[in-house]
Amino acid sequence: MYVAGQAVDPHLIQSWGLFVGQQDYMALRFGGGVGLLFNVVMVVVAIAAIIVTVPSQRKGEVAQATAEPPERRDVAPPPLGN
Repeated sequence: MYVAGQAVDPHLIQSWGLFVGQQDYMALRFGGGVGLLFNVVMVVVAIAAIIVTVPSQRKGEVAQATAEPPERRDVAPPPLGN
């Protein structure tokens, strides 16, 4: 993306009026901007994919929410070791 942004004609970029100030490295600045914008788009796509594919609750939590709570036993756990 960076190299493709650098290949754009500098006169075309100047006609858009995007950059103010020194115009010597305009192709480098435009290439960097295109690369960063592509990264931002990929982050948005990743967040959207996570929101769509990751369930909001675990399967066990759904079953526990609908079932009655189990009886509570006040018994110590078995000892560890031999």
